[in-house]
Amino acid sequence: KTLRTDEYNDIFTLEGREYHYRTICMLLCIVIPSSITMVMFSVDEFKVLPIVLGWLLHFFIFCLYAMLKLIQTIKMLKRLKVEKIEAEIAEKKRNEKDNIIRSLKSEFLLDCSEERMISIIRELA
Repeated sequence: KTLRTDEYNDIFTLEGREYHYRTICMLLCIVIPSSITMVMFSVDEFKVLPIVLGWLLHFFIFCLYAMLKLIQTIKMLKRLKVEKIEAEIAEKKRNEKDNIIRSLKSEFLLDCSEERMISIIRELA
C-alpha cells in the first residue's frame, strides 16, 4: 500500500466534513462573544461579567477545536508511521527471499536438475 504524497505534505489541511466543523467553530468563536458584547453595550447598566463569560466561552471553544485538531494529527501521524513500518518489513522480507534464492542458485545450480531447483524455490515461496 503506497502512501499519497499529499498525506505527508498536507497533514494539517482540512478536507470534507472537517471544513464544516472548522466553519461552525469559527462562527461560534466570533458570533457568540460579539453578540454578548453588543447586547451588553446596548444595556444601560454596563456589567463586565457577561463580557468576560462570552470571551471565556470563546476561549473554551477555541481550545476544544485545537485539541480535536491535535488528536486528529496524532492519529494521522501514527497511521503514517505504521504504514511506513509495514512497508519496511515487507521490503526486508522480499530482500531476504531474494538472497535465499540467489544463494540456492549459486550453491545448487551445478548440482541440481532444473525440476529439483524449481521445487526448492516453490517450497521457499
